[in-house]
Amino acid sequence: DDDDDDEDDDEVIEFEWPSVVFKSNLFSHFEGSGVYPLLSMINHSCLPNSCHTSQVSTETLLFSTASVSSGEEISISYIGDSQAWEGTSERRAELFAQYGFTCTCMLCQREQQQQQQEEE
Repeated sequence: DDDDDDEDDDEVIEFEWPSVVFKSNLFSHFEGSGVYPLLSMINHSCLPNSCHTSQVSTETLLFSTASVSSGEEISISYIGDSQAWEGTSERRAELFAQYGFTCTCMLCQREQQQQQQEEE
């Protein structure tokens, strides 16, 4: 039945955890908490092509801030506007302190290469 196929395309993923308390300091520039399994799969970039916002307590919206080509990874910034940070070292230190990884995004790689060339 074609109507059943259409309904499957609009499937909503729901999670019910009545005895679980979820707390996180992820995205510390926002207040509140929530579990967003699909959003949590989006990687960080200091030069992201997307952004997210929560306008309704049960929803978060993801939208592109740059052109995204087919097959291109969607990325967001875990630490807000990269322009607010003094440079690669400061951004990487913040990301490592909060999230435990060293950023290797295109912006960090480019700035690191420029710094190495200036030191030579």
